[in-house]
Amino acid sequence: MMNRREFCHMFPLTGASLAGVVRRPITQAGSAPTGLSPSAASPPFLYILRLAMAPGLREDERVDALLSFCRQAQIDDVAFILWAEELNTGHPTPEEVEPWLRMVERVKPRLAEAGVTTSLNPWVVLLHADRGRVLKPGQSLRLMVDRRGRMASATACPLDPALHNHLRKHYERLAAVRPRIIWVDDDFRLHNHAPLEWGGCFCDLHMQEYSRRAGRRLTREEFASGVLQPGTPHPFRRIWLETSRDTMVNLARILGEAVRRVSPDTLVGLMSSSPAVHSIEGRDWEQVLRGLAAGKPPVNRPHLPSYTETTGPQYLWDFTRVSRLSAASVPPDTLLYPELENWPHSRFSKSRAFTRFQIESAAALGPAGITMDIFDLFGNGAMAQEGYAPILVQAKALAAKLREQKLDPRRETGVEVLFNPDASYSLWTEKGESFSELAPDDSFWAAFFAVMGVAHTYRRYADQKNAVLAISGQYCRGLKESQVRNLLANNITFLNGDAVFTLYKMGLGNAIGVSGAEWVAGDSGIPSYEQVIDGRIYAGLRDARLTAQASTGDYLKIEYAADSPDLLIHTEVRDPSGRRSGPGMAVVRRRIVTLPYGRSASHQGLLHPVRQALVQTLLTELADNRCPLFLANTANVAVFTYELEGRRVILLVNASLDEYQELELRRISWSHEKAVEISSEGSRPLGDRLRAREGGLVLRPGLKPLEVKAIVFPQ
Repeated sequence: MMNRREFCHMFPLTGASLAGVVRRPITQAGSAPTGLSPSAASPPFLYILRLAMAPGLREDERVDALLSFCRQAQIDDVAFILWAEELNTGHPTPEEVEPWLRMVERVKPRLAEAGVTTSLNPWVVLLHADRGRVLKPGQSLRLMVDRRGRMASATACPLDPALHNHLRKHYERLAAVRPRIIWVDDDFRLHNHAPLEWGGCFCDLHMQEYSRRAGRRLTREEFASGVLQPGTPHPFRRIWLETSRDTMVNLARILGEAVRRVSPDTLVGLMSSSPAVHSIEGRDWEQVLRGLAAGKPPVNRPHLPSYTETTGPQYLWDFTRVSRLSAASVPPDTLLYPELENWPHSRFSKSRAFTRFQIESAAALGPAGITMDIFDLFGNGAMAQEGYAPILVQAKALAAKLREQKLDPRRETGVEVLFNPDASYSLWTEKGESFSELAPDDSFWAAFFAVMGVAHTYRRYADQKNAVLAISGQYCRGLKESQVRNLLANNITFLNGDAVFTLYKMGLGNAIGVSGAEWVAGDSGIPSYEQVIDGRIYAGLRDARLTAQASTGDYLKIEYAADSPDLLIHTEVRDPSGRRSGPGMAVVRRRIVTLPYGRSASHQGLLHPVRQALVQTLLTELADNRCPLFLANTANVAVFTYELEGRRVILLVNASLDEYQELELRRISWSHEKAVEISSEGSRPLGDRLRAREGGLVLRPGLKPLEVKAIVFPQ
C-alpha cells in the first residue's frame, strides 16, 4: 500500500482577530514603477509555517528556535501540526488533546508579541492510514470498510454519527484556542486509507444507505461491480458518487459549524489532493469548502506535487495537472495557500533552490500565501542549520510583488482546456476492476501546452464560440450531443487520441470527419515512428521524424471519412520498415486538430522540438487573431497570460536548468513601451530590453534556470 505522500505523487486572510498584534515591516526589492500596481491594494503574501513541537520536549529551546526562525524567514503564521505521523496514536482522546493545546496556548502569546499569528493543523479527521493503530478504550467509532469487506483497525467511517459527535467536541476544543485558521488535513477523503483497497466506505451503515437509494438490498460485491461496470455507467455509479458527496459535504458542515460556535473569526481550511482522484468520490468543491467556511471565506491548501524533489520539467507537468486544476476547481473567492513540503523533511529530500522555485512558481495559482512543511513532524522544531531563511526572504519578495498583480486564474487567456469536476458520473470504464478507472483525464492538454510554451487556461463548459479549445480523455461524455456538436462546429479544437475515440464511440465521429478508430498497442511494432509528410520544415528539419513508440502511449489508428472536407494529414505513423501504419497529426475542416495517442500516463515521447513547431504553426495558421501567445524554441518554459483591469500580464516560469539569453514571444502585439519587469531583482521598466520582432517581442536577457518573472503591460 502507498503512504499518503507516495499516493500524491500519482495524482486575503481575514482570520482571527489581530488586535494588539504588531506586524513587522517587510522590505521589498525596488519600488513599483508608475502604472505597475493595481488600483486597489492587495493583502500581503502570507508565509504559513506548519510546525510540529512535542509537549514537554525542550519546549523553551524549541520556542526560542521558532521565534528566531520566524524573524529571519518573515513567517506570518505558525500552524501547529498536532499528533501527526510518528507521534500519532490514532484518534486522540480529550485527555490526549490537552497537553498539545496547552502547549500551543503557552506559545501563542509569544508569537503574537513577534507579530506572528497562530493556527492549528490537527492531523486526524478519519485517519490517513492504520499503521497498526487501533481504537482506544471508550472509542466506539464505526470503522471504514473496503469493497472486499476488509475493515480498518482505526480509520473511521465518515457517515458514522459517533464520529460526528466526537469531531464536534474535538473541533470546539480546537476553536477555543482562537486560532487564525484550523486546517482540516487531507485525510478528509474516502481514498488512500491503507491497508484498505482504494478506501471506502462499504461498511454496513453505508451499505444500508446505498440499498435505500437503490430501493433494494445490495451486497458489497454487487454494488461495487455495478459502480465499476464497463461501458455505459450503471445507476449504482450515481448512487456511489452522490452518497459519497453528501457524506463529505455533511461532515464539512459539522466541522465548520463546530468552529463557528466557539470562535466566529477563525477560518477553517481544507487540505486537498489530486482533483482527478477527488472526482472519483464525487467531491463537490463548492459545498465542501463553504461547509467548512460556515459563512467565512473558503480556504484551500492545494497540493504541490513534489514532496520529494523531482526534475523541473516533471514538476511543471504535474503542477499543471494537479495544482492548477485544483485552483480552477474551487469557488472563485477561495483563499489559496499551496502546500510546500519536503518529506521526509530535510535538505536530503529537497534543495533550498527547488524550494524557492516552488514558492515563486506558485504565482500561477493566484495564491494568498503558502503553507510550508519543511521541518520534521516528531518534535525537533525549526532547525536553523538547514539555512532556509535567506531563500525564503528572497522568494517572499517576489511572491508579494506578484500577488499585488492579482493574477487570477479565471482571468487567464490562451487555449481553453476544458474540464469537468463531475466527469466520474459519465465516463466509461474499460475493465471495471479498480476505482481508479473512474478518474477523469481532462488535464492532458494543459500540461502539454505548459511545457511547450503555449499560453492556456482551464475552463468549464460555457457554450464557447470562436475560441481555441483543447479536449482530452472522456470529457465529451459529460455533455449533451448538441453541446458537443456546437463546440466542435464553432471553435478550433485540439483532440488527443482518447478524445477522438470517445467521440467515435459516442456516435459523433462524423462531427470530426472520422469514420473508424481502433487502438493499437504502442509496443506492438505497428507504430514505430511518425513521419512529417506535409513538405514543410519544422525545427529546421526537412522530412522530420518523431517517435511513435517511446513513452507516447497507445496509438489510435484513425480512419477519416472519404468526404472529410479540408482534410490535411501533416504526419503519418510508420512501422520500423517504413510502411505506413496510419495517419498521425491531422487537421479536419480547418478547425479540428488530432494528436492520435492516449490510454497511458506516458507523455515524454510526445515532447519534441518538431512537435512543438508543428503545434505552434497550426495554432498560428488556424487561429489567426485568436492565436494564443507562445514561446519560440523553448523547452519546459511555461507562459501564462492575463487580461486584468488596466493592464495585461505575462508570467514566465522556467522549469528547466537551461538559461535563456533571450526569449522570443510570438503572436503578441501589445504596446510594450511602458512594460515593466517583475523579477527577483525587483521591479523595473524594460525599456529596450523588450523589443519588437516580426510577429512578437524579444526579451533580453530571458530567464535563468528555475527562474520566475512577470512582464506587466499597462493599458
